[in-house]
Amino acid sequence: MIPKGKLIPVGGNEVRREVRERTAEGRAGVQTRMEILHRILTESKGEKTNIVIIPTASSIPQEIANDYVLAYKSLGVAKIDVLPIRLRNQTDKPAHIERVKKADVVMFTGGDQRKLTVAFADTTFLATLKERYEKESDFVIAGTSAGAMAMSQVMIAGGDTLEAMFKSTTHTYEGLGLIENAIIDSHFVIRGRFGRLAVAVAKYPSTIGVGLGEDTGVIITEGRYMEAIGSRLVTIFDAKEMGHSNLQVDKKGMVALENINMHVFPRGYVFDLSSRRLTHIPQEQLYNDTVIVS
Repeated sequence: MIPKGKLIPVGGNEVRREVRERTAEGRAGVQTRMEILHRILTESKGEKTNIVIIPTASSIPQEIANDYVLAYKSLGVAKIDVLPIRLRNQTDKPAHIERVKKADVVMFTGGDQRKLTVAFADTTFLATLKERYEKESDFVIAGTSAGAMAMSQVMIAGGDTLEAMFKSTTHTYEGLGLIENAIIDSHFVIRGRFGRLAVAVAKYPSTIGVGLGEDTGVIITEGRYMEAIGSRLVTIFDAKEMGHSNLQVDKKGMVALENINMHVFPRGYVFDLSSRRLTHIPQEQLYNDTVIVS
């Protein structure tokens, strides 16, 4: 089934504040560059979006949730709720299920992605999310950092960045399964996560590795088209044509991988997970994230 909804995984540390500047004419104004939060709303119902924030992954859930509430309020959104789910036995409370049934956008914050799989895997809550994502065109599931990484069927659960090219140092786990043909990593460039994503896709060569820079994300439509958004880069690893790999030989030593393709692109491009091809968006069709209020 081709899903009608949209996924918006984000690489973390997205801009959540307005930047005050002057207009070209010298008049005082507000120039907002919160492209990612704008796009999450635009892909649903704009200021009328009914949004739910889920800070389960965070070690400071109240603080991070309040930060998003303030950010979305500054963008004119009136209906914002926070679901304080910490433990698995809280997930399927009737009030939580009912709340997610009414939401237009559900957003998972950053933190530890393993907390998300423990709390939500194989629950009625997750089944409800998936059903709405599959059937409703204006329904959006967004996630930043850990919230993005947990979206995939195969989830990177950890791995030492500096030692990533040694065998058995990149750990994968079953994620929430919102997308099956991709493995998502976050804070990609600044934390040097190239090695661990390369190893992850080599282990699962039918998937595409998606490395998201900070303040960068992708809008995934029809479960395949990924439009880059934000201010930094998206990095793709494709192991479909991989030649030699020594990952299965033994569990020790360094990794050897032959012929893994890599693509790097900013906003203005769309990558097709099915055809594994990159397409440029004409300038006149690009979303304009600059709004001036005099």
